[in-house]
Amino acid sequence: MNTRAEPRTTTQTAYPWKATLRTIVQVGVPAVITLVGVLPLIIQVVLDELGEQMPEGLRLWLLGAAALLTAVAAALARVMAIPAVNAWLTRLGLGATPK
Repeated sequence: MNTRAEPRTTTQTAYPWKATLRTIVQVGVPAVITLVGVLPLIIQVVLDELGEQMPEGLRLWLLGAAALLTAVAAALARVMAIPAVNAWLTRLGLGATPK
């Protein structure tokens, strides 16, 4: 009886766009909440103590930073889902399936 498991295609390589969309949600939601929601409040508290005002365009800039961070993470997730890249990552112990 053969007890070795047959190699299977990972869901990341079988459905790369689904993995990309999951990454967008996993990175985008906390990035927007943190950079657009929480960080400006902290900055405003510090600036209030210094008697300064937060620049008007800061929230928009932070939204852009959150979007860029999310886009880079999504692109990396898509590249890492390519079977050849996943095979290389598996040799390093970073593949979608255990070595």
